[in-house]
Amino acid sequence: MNLFVIAQFGQLIHNEALIKRDKLEKNKLIILYTSANILVPEKIKNEVDSRLFSEIEMVEIPLSPNSIDIENINVIFKTYKRILKGVDDLYISSFERHYNILHEVALRKKIRTHLVEEGLGTYKFASNEFSFTPPSRKDSLVRALNKSGLSSNKYFPIIKSIRTWILDTLSLPKQLFKALLEIKNSEFKNYKKLELFSDERNGFLGYAKNFHSINLAYPEAVSNVFESKESKILNTYSSYESNVEITSLITKYDIRESDSLYLSQVFQITSVYYADAVIKIIKDELEKSEGRFFIKFHPKDKIVFIDKIKEKVLELGLSDRIIIISESDFPIEAIIKESKFERIIAISSTALVYAKQLSESTECVSITNTLISRLGSNCPVKTRKLMLEHTEMLSIFPHIEFK
Repeated sequence: MNLFVIAQFGQLIHNEALIKRDKLEKNKLIILYTSANILVPEKIKNEVDSRLFSEIEMVEIPLSPNSIDIENINVIFKTYKRILKGVDDLYISSFERHYNILHEVALRKKIRTHLVEEGLGTYKFASNEFSFTPPSRKDSLVRALNKSGLSSNKYFPIIKSIRTWILDTLSLPKQLFKALLEIKNSEFKNYKKLELFSDERNGFLGYAKNFHSINLAYPEAVSNVFESKESKILNTYSSYESNVEITSLITKYDIRESDSLYLSQVFQITSVYYADAVIKIIKDELEKSEGRFFIKFHPKDKIVFIDKIKEKVLELGLSDRIIIISESDFPIEAIIKESKFERIIAISSTALVYAKQLSESTECVSITNTLISRLGSNCPVKTRKLMLEHTEMLSIFPHIEFK
């Protein structure tokens, strides 16, 4: 039996493409979820091509499965041993933390393991070596004090009033007891215990490296990251069939090969500054082209940001050349495949990675540096760091231009 383990919709698309490519049969799908979010896995289940799987199972794992918690890791370990019964081949798209426990258990059971494209995250160790940063005693102590509520107790800064003094006096014993429990079960303490484990649970501290096969859009890009007997190119969107009627969308907006596309991404930047910088960049790009520029928003873009974009387009009198695609909840790759845009620009969208497979003539451009420059002090330090880290992952793809 072939077992496919996923937790995201994007992973489903890639895994289904692999099944179609290799004409696999006797396939079972596991959809992992936590109690914090049961809507997403249900949506994923509704999108599954039931013709490709003989069985679909929703499997719950503990909350915060990537945190170092021995109790949670033990539950996950037991769960993964159960779901691997009767499995010949295991297909996974994630390869760190608890997924490496799954991988290690599979190897121990002599199950062939296969890595399947996930997205940009698949290539992150190609530009930055893997390293596991263990939790510090200090950070664990601070986290314990925060979780217990003790750090907000008025005894910490100063007694401000009789009322708060009385309330905090009453709650202090309970908070002290809870803080001691949190410290006892802190990530630092759990990490020290986990280091001593000699079984597959220790895999939580590493990443899955050895596979029977890796199936990626650009397997050569991670030749120094993973080891495998077989390395295969997976061109996911060559066979992808969207539930959205792509042809009608292209007709609706009259998208042509001379047109370009901007793919929005969600970052913590004040909407008015973010929108202003984006539209000015698009305006500059329009001067190099005779076509129009389409904007596809991310499903999680804030309404206020979308409104500011629309305002800037009207303000600059560019409504005839900058067109907003009102639909957002569909894979843009499907449209790229059909419309063959002249140019695609984004910060670090995964579509920049796949676009060349779908349209050889399309130029792919990361605008991170220009955007950060235009934002200046309006781009928070943490956001700038995150944007640059994501963009660095794109540096291994020669077809992407950086501006």
